[in-house]
Amino acid sequence: MKLRKWLYGLKQACHERKTQSDRLLRGIGWELSKWEPCVYKRTSGSKFEYLFVYVDDILIVAPTTQRIVAIKDEVTSFLKMTDGGEADGLIGFKMTRDRLSTMI
Repeated sequence: MKLRKWLYGLKQACHERKTQSDRLLRGIGWELSKWEPCVYKRTSGSKFEYLFVYVDDILIVAPTTQRIVAIKDEVTSFLKMTDGGEADGLIGFKMTRDRLSTMI
């Protein structure tokens, strides 16, 4: 009950969740975007990985499925998460994926 009130029942709940998530993500090496407050970036070798965090949704973008799974495991170790499967939209935008041409 306390968590539910903290997450949904308070006016400042979004701010509190953002502050906590930000502190935890930065603690494991994610860098907050200078231009967009809901985007985190991290490099893995020469490849980039991104987290798009919107309220209580997280979209993970990484160069391989193995990296996505590793990031999910890492983030799940301190934030309660469920896997919603492959994304088909984000904040009102419909997403389609063309695997042959490697485009989203």
